[in-house]
Amino acid sequence: MDIEIHAGEGGGDDFEMGEADAERSVEQMKDKATSKKGRGFVDSSRSTRPGVGPGDRLEDGEGFASARVQPAKSVEGWIIFINNLHEETSEENIMDAFQEYGVIKNLHLNQDRRTGFIKGYALVEYESFKEADEAVARMHGKDLLGSTIQVTWAFVKGNRRA
Repeated sequence: MDIEIHAGEGGGDDFEMGEADAERSVEQMKDKATSKKGRGFVDSSRSTRPGVGPGDRLEDGEGFASARVQPAKSVEGWIIFINNLHEETSEENIMDAFQEYGVIKNLHLNQDRRTGFIKGYALVEYESFKEADEAVARMHGKDLLGSTIQVTWAFVKGNRRA
């Protein structure tokens, strides 16, 4: 590497880099830009299956169907997570669709401040496990305002071995 360091008059250090070194430096910056860090990197080892997140890893060789995910109760009740909601879905739409399975204690629907539309998900809380379980079983994959919704448990205990 051809780097020359000179003591300048102002006490600072000057250095000159050869053309080959500059090309290597550019290549190193390109390698860093395409490395596995930062935004835009997609890790193929991470699961994209519904209901399986980074904290719900399956052991090597296990299939998705063999995962034993048990729902967990929150402090006040059983909470389900509704995903893939149409942007114009209202609280009334969700209440109408989900109160058929039991009394809804709480409903949380986030709204984007900038656009005024919802963010695409909601949390619904039921008093009993039976009500929440029936809502998950019957509403998962159903159509609501033109969108096929996904309904899962908001809290789970983790994977259980059979």
